Amino acid sequence: MTTAAHPSSRDKASRRFTAAEVALFAVVGLALLHHTDHVLRVDHSGWPFTDQFSGFTISLIVYPILLTVFLMRGRPWLRVGLMAVAYVATQITHILVETPADQYGVWATNMSTVDDTSGDPNSLDLESEALGFAAASISILLSTAMIVTLILLIQEARRKKRGQT
Repeated sequence: MTTAAHPSSRDKASRRFTAAEVALFAVVGLALLHHTDHVLRVDHSGWPFTDQFSGFTISLIVYPILLTVFLMRGRPWLRVGLMAVAYVATQITHILVETPADQYGVWATNMSTVDDTSGDPNSLDLESEALGFAAASISILLSTAMIVTLILLIQEARRKKRGQT
């Protein structure tokens, strides 16, 4: 038997996803849902879905950052740093610029309250408290998944520093 035909358990372990990487997949899924909500709500949207460059446009940088976090297994503290930056930026935005209450309100009243789109309906022209609740919940779940991922990445980095696998 050759080793190539039967990889060692260490080889198999290195190909598995870590708990932090599984959490990172959840972050990406929730981020995609949240950005979809941005586009459908009309307010807090932007290029490439409108002709305006906006904070939304800048927020799309999260995807290359999260991809880098996933790919940089050999640089655990870089992963922690990048995830921390993404988390802090998300929190600042969702506290100061676009709160879950704002996200809820656009759906519940079918009316934006943001300055440049004030009074405009969402793109579905739909008044739905359930969609408002879903939008706010996705935002809160995204923040929760990001902090869980960050904590798990810190734990992985500490284990690697101590020489554990």
